[in-house]
Amino acid sequence: MTTNVLPGSAPSVLGRRGLIAGAAAAATAAAFGRPRRAAAQPANRDVLVVVSLWGGADGLVLCPPVGDPDYARLRPALQLDPGRYEPAITENLDGFFGLHQMMSALAPVYRAGDLAFVHTVAHPDTSRSHFDAQRLIELGRTSFGQEQWGWVGRHLQSTGAFNSAQPLRAIGWNSSLPTTLFGGPKTIPLQPGSAPNFFGGPSPQFRTMLDNDYSVLNVAPATVLAQGHREMNASLSMLQAQYSGTNPIRADQTTLSTLGYKLDVSMSFASALHVTAELVRRDLGVEVVMVQGADGWDSHDSAVHNGLFNNTYGGPISLARNLAAFYNETRDLNVTTVVVSEFGRTAALNSAGGTDHGRGGVMMVMGKNVAGGQVIGRATWPGLAASKLHEGRELPLVFDVRDVFGEILRKRMATTNMTTVFPDHQPIERGVIG
Repeated sequence: MTTNVLPGSAPSVLGRRGLIAGAAAAATAAAFGRPRRAAAQPANRDVLVVVSLWGGADGLVLCPPVGDPDYARLRPALQLDPGRYEPAITENLDGFFGLHQMMSALAPVYRAGDLAFVHTVAHPDTSRSHFDAQRLIELGRTSFGQEQWGWVGRHLQSTGAFNSAQPLRAIGWNSSLPTTLFGGPKTIPLQPGSAPNFFGGPSPQFRTMLDNDYSVLNVAPATVLAQGHREMNASLSMLQAQYSGTNPIRADQTTLSTLGYKLDVSMSFASALHVTAELVRRDLGVEVVMVQGADGWDSHDSAVHNGLFNNTYGGPISLARNLAAFYNETRDLNVTTVVVSEFGRTAALNSAGGTDHGRGGVMMVMGKNVAGGQVIGRATWPGLAASKLHEGRELPLVFDVRDVFGEILRKRMATTNMTTVFPDHQPIERGVIG
């Protein structure tokens, strides 16, 4: 693979299956060996891991269009001159788009061909409301209506399991079941942690939690709840067994640090990713995992914006380091990871030195079956001139988030009835899967 370069940069070419370079990867390989393939998982089906960056992540910083002549004018605080490549600020991706320095841990994954960015992507909702956009993405619907099952729940209901003998198909790393998973069989919420009993066990508290999750829908009869209780208890019992015996799952600080995870922002994010990798490797039937990434993306003022992007403890460095560590654990497994936010930010900084809710943003898709090493959206880039921006303030929507999810479902997750999963949108393939 050849790479176009910005002035002053040097091309970097790695094989598609190249490993992450650096001491963290070497330490991981030495301590834990190469990841083992999940034997029971069908070769043509991936585990989908969705990392949500709720708050409206600024795609113009995470994956900046440094080749756009208007970018430096709109974001002068970043000191990005489109005519001069600044290695201290960004990693070069393709000669037009860069990668923020705090995201540099993902540069080797991109160059290995296992990471793609999708720019100017969003949900078609125009409210700029966190709640509305997040909820509609989770439902997989264009607008609010009667449908209350999540799109992953509909996918699981309409698609056969990896392994019907296993009691678990999907996990939501959260204190309650994410809307995306509502309606999904063998699906449970879990809170990440390091103690062997953090799953809580088949307890009355978990039964109450499941009741509360489904009661808000007002559509779950007693038989559905009873089945949900049985599946949840079986799942929890199976998971607890993985924390005992001769080869227990460990998610303590020493284990996570050795694997290259970054813990100073959010240990729960790191532990959720690591335990996910272990569950996939152990052939426990997991097909979909929902993970909440580091918080704090709603960067309306300079304090929040600078806290995110101009120090070593912000969300981007936690996101990149932990995703890179997770990739290193799962690089030989059929795992596709998607990073999504509900919308992007305004093109120009506001009077408070931050950015307001926008529209078109960035998604990331990572894994060995991804058509990586590219920024999808370069050919359709609208430009940052005021006349090209939506309402003169933000990147327009060019790609629907459901296009990305739909292509993964069709090509790597055996979904055949896309109308069931996304009833009011027909996903268009955008080339995210190789």
